[in-house]
Amino acid sequence: MEQVINLRFFGSLGFAASLLLFTPNQALAKAEICAPHHAMTQVLEESYAEQPTNLALDANGNLIEFYRSKKGSWTVLVVSPTGQACVLSTGDAWVTLTPANDTTS
Repeated sequence: MEQVINLRFFGSLGFAASLLLFTPNQALAKAEICAPHHAMTQVLEESYAEQPTNLALDANGNLIEFYRSKKGSWTVLVVSPTGQACVLSTGDAWVTLTPANDTTS
């Protein structure tokens, strides 16, 4: 009986460890695509007709840029202070929302 309990324990431990090894971020991770900012924006404009729509600064001093095309494709870049731009995410079906309490207009 003790051997069965030990095997179950180690089996459960192995399953838990496998969950830690394959987190959602790793499962969804894509190959990192990086280039100098000017080169990246040129590709987005010429190949995808994407233009910058929004900018933000993150807590680490990186610039977050949102690009979209009139057809709905979009790309999010993170740009380091050194000018290196990396793709964070891409997709289709961009929708622009206006907050209900928008006081900027």
